[in-house]
Amino acid sequence: MRLNILGEDPLEKQYAESLEWFLTSKTLMPNRTGIDTYVKTHQYFRYWANIDFPLLRCKKVYPKLALKELLWMLQGRTDLKWLHDHKVTYWDEWELADGTIGKSYGYQYRNFNGVDQLNELVYNMIDNPTDRRLIISLWNPHDMPEMALPPCQFLYQFTCEKSSKGNNVWLVSLHTLQRSGDSFLGVPYNFVFNGFFLTIMCDMCNKLSSKEQMFIPCNVHHTINNYHLYVNHLDAVHQYLHNYHDPENKVNNDEVKCFIEVPKSKATSLDAYLSYLSDNIDNENVVMITKGVQDQYGPIKADIAV
Repeated sequence: MRLNILGEDPLEKQYAESLEWFLTSKTLMPNRTGIDTYVKTHQYFRYWANIDFPLLRCKKVYPKLALKELLWMLQGRTDLKWLHDHKVTYWDEWELADGTIGKSYGYQYRNFNGVDQLNELVYNMIDNPTDRRLIISLWNPHDMPEMALPPCQFLYQFTCEKSSKGNNVWLVSLHTLQRSGDSFLGVPYNFVFNGFFLTIMCDMCNKLSSKEQMFIPCNVHHTINNYHLYVNHLDAVHQYLHNYHDPENKVNNDEVKCFIEVPKSKATSLDAYLSYLSDNIDNENVVMITKGVQDQYGPIKADIAV
């Protein structure tokens, strides 16, 4: 059963209430897409990757798409071919003439003005878990002109707290900042992306550390500065909320768990770890997502605004 931690609400409830807020809003805002939006500033979500993986259940969400997108970025890739080879197509709208998205996302993870941020983050966390600078920033004004799309989710900070289970056992939280979020289509995948990122970071540190340490995924704190709903998504939102309030809804008594298990022998380096995980996405001994009950609701379609 989904747990209520420290009086906080489960993610599904937080998300449903955030959509219900839009139904009371009367102010429409113009934007670059030409499709007006209802906007809420500084929307905050908190969810618990170690207790209930952040996968919404009142509409069908495909978690492996978010995992493939994350691995594409963590490997420093920007080419659309890799995504196409892995059956991910929703980045096609941003493809540049050279078949990439330019110096965005993956490029900044691994080459922020010459700095491999991901590599530094992993080994800094291993060497100094209490460091207050365990940060990745994707916002690079120098490279902005060469980006097809400036990063939406652009800042990640990891925090390690000692567990009562031992001096070398760390509870790891992720604090992430997003400049802009499409509430109905994009944000549910941001939730999953963040859950995977926190889980993978902990597993990479566990496998790459030469010390007797354990890193355990804990909370995700997720702030979206411009959280918006496109006017042409209203019907889809009503369908989602109908599912959420369905008396036969089993979602709030369901639990979702995620397990990432890369053999230590395959984690001889950061890139070896990521390569093995990419090659074994569909191997249930490596990536497993378990649900208390089968999916109750199907996908809800909504048009993409570009």
